[in-house]
Amino acid sequence: MSFFKRVGRQVEKFKQTATETAKKDVVYQCQACDARINAQRDQCPECEAQTIVLTAGEE
Repeated sequence: MSFFKRVGRQVEKFKQTATETAKKDVVYQCQACDARINAQRDQCPECEAQTIVLTAGEE
C-alpha cells in the first residue's frame, strides 16, 4: 500500500472518530433548525432562534 493511501485511511479514520465523539458530547440543540450546540447559549448560532434546549446527547 502506498504511503498516501495509508495516510489517507488514517486521516479518514481520525475524522470519523472525531465526528462520533463530537456527537456524543453535544448536550444542547436548537428546536427551530436542529443545530447541535456544545455550550449553553441564548441564541442559535445557525438560525439565531432563541429555542435552545438541553438534550441527553447520543449514546
